[in-house]
Amino acid sequence: MKLKFLVCWLSLVAGFISIKVVAQYSPYFKNYSLSEYHGGNQNWDISKADNGKLYVANNNGLLEYDGINWNYNELPNRTTIRSVLAHNNKIYTGSYEEFGFWQKNSKGELIYSSLSNLFKLEESLNEEFWQILPYKNAIILRSFLNIYIYENEKITKIKPRSTVISCNVVNDQLYVSTLKDGIFLLDNTNLISVINNEILRDTKVISISEYNSKLLIATSLKGNYIFDKGNLTPLKSEINELIKQYQLNEFSKLDNGNMIFGTIKNGVYYTDGSGNILFHINKENGLINNTVLSQCLLDEGRIWLGLDNGLALINLDSYSSFYNDLTGKLGAVYDVIKYNGTFYIGSNTGLYFLDDNNNLQFIKDSQGQVWNLKEIILISRKSMLRTSNIKYAQ
Repeated sequence: MKLKFLVCWLSLVAGFISIKVVAQYSPYFKNYSLSEYHGGNQNWDISKADNGKLYVANNNGLLEYDGINWNYNELPNRTTIRSVLAHNNKIYTGSYEEFGFWQKNSKGELIYSSLSNLFKLEESLNEEFWQILPYKNAIILRSFLNIYIYENEKITKIKPRSTVISCNVVNDQLYVSTLKDGIFLLDNTNLISVINNEILRDTKVISISEYNSKLLIATSLKGNYIFDKGNLTPLKSEINELIKQYQLNEFSKLDNGNMIFGTIKNGVYYTDGSGNILFHINKENGLINNTVLSQCLLDEGRIWLGLDNGLALINLDSYSSFYNDLTGKLGAVYDVIKYNGTFYIGSNTGLYFLDDNNNLQFIKDSQGQVWNLKEIILISRKSMLRTSNIKYAQ
């Protein structure tokens, strides 16, 4: 009879004590603190240029990152930059009563050119530009009060009746979401009402995107909805109740249909196309801050997060996942083994295992340094004799 054992070279123990340790699997990600990028805490918007450089709308100015070095650039009026768009070799930025673009000079320095003179002089702006996005041959600016179209060195203002929450381009159509009057389509310089459901009244629509030939409408506190043939129905998914609870603030959709939900209160959720959670990354498993202010999806399956305090880069295509214990109870890990479907972890504080819910459990009386874990097979004496007799008979 063969007997299998998991051997801890320090001691062979039985029993366990449950320790509520908050940790879970996550893809590889890296935090960037303000001590690294030398700017302000908050990062309101992120955009990637065609040359691969990253641009961040930071509390203190414009950040530029080439993958190795961070460069900081300040607006002439030193206001907070709220939005950024890298487009056609220009870096457009929006701030309080200020809109313009940055461009490299012959020395490779970013030089700022203001376009604010294109606004009508008789109008007092008194607003911040929170979003910049390309639309056909134009650049769209969004404040909470107005929509502006920058095209052919001219700026045209469109004023909805209600607060403007977000703008999204889907299949070459620009959707404008308002707080009280629903969702509109931009037709030249006119706004045409397309979704005016009671559900969306007094609702912050974070994003509108294509979803299985329909529209996915992601809201801040009411979850996700599917809009199809005039009907608005809740998306039945695992993520829906969570983003209601933790307040959705940013949304991104990958080419494979997977989705990324950035929240105000609990970091970021990565789901499949049906909304089933694949990963959840927050401060408890290593994210530098729980409030996601901006997201920028890269072509290589990576996503940048602009946080209320710092930045983070997540590798969504990572073949490895990581289990992070921020409590320090696990200590220094010396060895890991999988035995009968369970992971056992030897560390300088003792022997642990992960239960079915991926909670860390301490095995009683295993205190001390566990250097090595190994599975061995013991054969009983009866089994040896029986095997010996069979061989002899042959």
